Amino acid sequence: MTRTLLCVLLAGLVVVSDLAAQGGTITGKVLARERQNGEHSLLLEVESPNQVDRVELTLPQRYTFAPGFVPFGWKFSQDGRRVSLTGDRVFRLNVRLDAKPNENLVKNLPGRDVELQVGTPGTSGLTTLKTTVGVLPRVRFRDDWASLVSYVFPPEITPGAPLFGSPAPGYTDGVWIPGWQGVEDSLNRAEAAIKRAEALLNDRAKTAPPVRQRLFNWTKIMDEVADFRDVPSLNYYDQWLERVLEARPAVKQVPAATCTHGISGGTPMAFAGKDACMQGCFGDKLTDLEKAAAILLDGTLPVTPRAASPTTVVVGIPNEVTPGPHFLNWAGVPGQLSIRILQVQGSIDQNELWKGQSTRMRLQILGSDQAIPLKIVNRTPATIQVEGGDQQVISTSGGPVNVVARQVKGIMKGDFTIDYSVDQPPCGSR
Repeated sequence: MTRTLLCVLLAGLVVVSDLAAQGGTITGKVLARERQNGEHSLLLEVESPNQVDRVELTLPQRYTFAPGFVPFGWKFSQDGRRVSLTGDRVFRLNVRLDAKPNENLVKNLPGRDVELQVGTPGTSGLTTLKTTVGVLPRVRFRDDWASLVSYVFPPEITPGAPLFGSPAPGYTDGVWIPGWQGVEDSLNRAEAAIKRAEALLNDRAKTAPPVRQRLFNWTKIMDEVADFRDVPSLNYYDQWLERVLEARPAVKQVPAATCTHGISGGTPMAFAGKDACMQGCFGDKLTDLEKAAAILLDGTLPVTPRAASPTTVVVGIPNEVTPGPHFLNWAGVPGQLSIRILQVQGSIDQNELWKGQSTRMRLQILGSDQAIPLKIVNRTPATIQVEGGDQQVISTSGGPVNVVARQVKGIMKGDFTIDYSVDQPPCGSR
């Protein structure tokens, strides 16, 4: 399973202001972001346990905005530097206001203090939040599964059988829309997907937190797929209705088969904080995963199921697990999976990269003194170059100090990401 080494974002820190409200806390954010088309957006996000029906924002200078995403039932108006939004009661409000192409919000707004005033139902006044404008990285639409580490599917699926998946942290505030490649380029289809995403975001705003499911049941959606080659792609729209990725799950189809109930194997190694996979024959036990099923590490520590099918179950390994040998078991399921948990200590001089210099990246593996084939992927080749190529497999040294090193050169200032994972056979029972 893949782990990200580091991601440096050249962005201002987002300061979230909050104030005690009736029965809870009101939180608010004001952010600037460059869109895929090069234009800039002002992003507002407000949450209140007592709902919200009015938001006003005073900016340090005047900008001309057009509503990019304003939830259904809400109205946007602007008077000089003041932006006003009023509408139906919601627990969370996400608004995207798009600026004119020549108005550089990303350059001019981050770090500036603004006043965000929030109205809650049943109160006559407005709660004032002192907020510093932050900045998000530029929207970069992605359309390949290798970059889609944001949604977890089981490595195997069986047509007509239960199928569960879950979004990764950071991809739970927006909405996921399934689509089919054959019609995805159709204008009508694209418009329908946007409307569906907007409707889901509107529904989500009216629901009291928490609204995030641990697992999403894809069984009915997959039952509509006549041919495995038509497996739907996944489209993710963030909470401001920006479509930021689409990809087709890299899963293998296996036929239904008679098998012995229990755990038969799985991934021999996994990094702490990431995912591990059990394989076997799980049958009707899959329905328990929507509840509080007891999948345990070392028989005591509960782990979170992330994806599941009749032959494979993906679970998240907690960050705090000590490196070394462990085992996974599932209450009511025979057998267990012996697994070695790894951690990485990494170092890199980001200042040298920003200067366009070369610096040494050193990764030390904790939890095993064996030489481990480590897969390294440079996700941002336009920003940095990694010695040996953007995708490579290199063996660690083995021994008490189990390390691998590579030279990294800065190409341009910006965010950069290097992923690493154990290069091992994929989890699968057949």
